[in-house]
Amino acid sequence: MKIEIKFISTALTLILLSTSNLMAQDTTKVEANTPAPLVISGQVDAYYRASSNKVNISKTSYTSQQGSATIGMANVAISKDNGKIGFMADLMFGPRADETNGFNFITQNLSKKSNESSWNGSALYLNYAFSPKFILAARGELFNDKDSVKYSAAENVITALTLSGNIKIDAFTIIPEIRFDSAKKTIWQDETGKAKDGETSFILAAVYKF
Repeated sequence: MKIEIKFISTALTLILLSTSNLMAQDTTKVEANTPAPLVISGQVDAYYRASSNKVNISKTSYTSQQGSATIGMANVAISKDNGKIGFMADLMFGPRADETNGFNFITQNLSKKSNESSWNGSALYLNYAFSPKFILAARGELFNDKDSVKYSAAENVITALTLSGNIKIDAFTIIPEIRFDSAKKTIWQDETGKAKDGETSFILAAVYKF
């Protein structure tokens, strides 16, 4: 009788183990056959700019609007990957998107002109993170445009100093920035048309990521 009880107990244990293994295999198959989700991400940025020259022309800034807020670029990325085959679509809209799309054309024009002339530039970046939500940055730039490839005046040297903050609030990033530009030759104009050799500008940017 004791031997029979032990046999029955052992048989039940084997059945339970087999059932557990089958359930684990079925779960693994379900997980392996689960299709990868469609991933949608992107960002939208907007800018407000005010300059000392009070004109909608900027030689060095990424936005040329004066005294008004504008959408810089809306970017939406759609991707899906099932391991063997995947795809990704990156859609861009807005003024900065147009500038990005035209980058190759600008580069080609510069490269053609650069066969006989050239320009060069350098930049130094300093960042300090006071906290994960606040970063202060400084950037110094020097452009040597001796052959007037980028600007109209030959033998020109442009220097720039930019101070900016990076404030993160949930999905938003607020970026206040002040920039000081100075050139050896006059390449700017103020609202009266007077030639200027420098410009001070303030930009407030807001970026939303999703």
